[in-house]
Amino acid sequence: MQEHQNWGAEALWQDLEPLLPGLSIEVLARVESTNATLVDRVRRDESTATAGRAGDRPYGRRQHDLHPCLLIAEHQTHGRGRQGRAWHSTAGASLTFSLSLPLEVSDWSGLSLVVGAAIAEALDPDGRRLGLKWPNDLWLDERKLGGILIETVPAGSSRMAVIGVGLNVSDRAKVAESQLNTGFACLQELIPDITPPQALARLAPALLQALAAFPQGG
Repeated sequence: MQEHQNWGAEALWQDLEPLLPGLSIEVLARVESTNATLVDRVRRDESTATAGRAGDRPYGRRQHDLHPCLLIAEHQTHGRGRQGRAWHSTAGASLTFSLSLPLEVSDWSGLSLVVGAAIAEALDPDGRRLGLKWPNDLWLDERKLGGILIETVPAGSSRMAVIGVGLNVSDRAKVAESQLNTGFACLQELIPDITPPQALARLAPALLQALAAFPQGG
């Protein structure tokens, strides 16, 4: 049986909540899709608000699902990539998470690039080996390291962005990525012995800072 990883959620929350007030962090051992879970929560909350009644909410989460949430999955079984392609993850060998947050923007077109650039710069500050393609894919030495999936959901007068990220961390994730014809890369080639929780702790602050600047800076 796969041992649960120590995500240090409390320490991570203390680092991230000042950057995104109201943020909650949740870790699930297994889920079909982190993006789908958060999109469903927002849609349920929105439909409940429209109907003016209380409704059932999955996972017993707090009353309001329109607050920012970082949802981490140790094992994602039915993740989705670009153009509806499957994106699987391997427990202990992959980093799979989604972040939902309200964004007030007039032009969403550059968001994928901003997210990808923030992650690449956090993991490879010198920019020597990590790059972006499509621009939803992260590549390490011309091989696919991970992907980004961004969805937006109406939420009252504004919209919620749900940003999903999947990264291969160790070579044990290779089996899950065998369907890809883009070559396989894992983060430990760039940062030896890094774990999924360590990878998240490294990239999450940069991601939130980039998202905070996006509505004004594009």
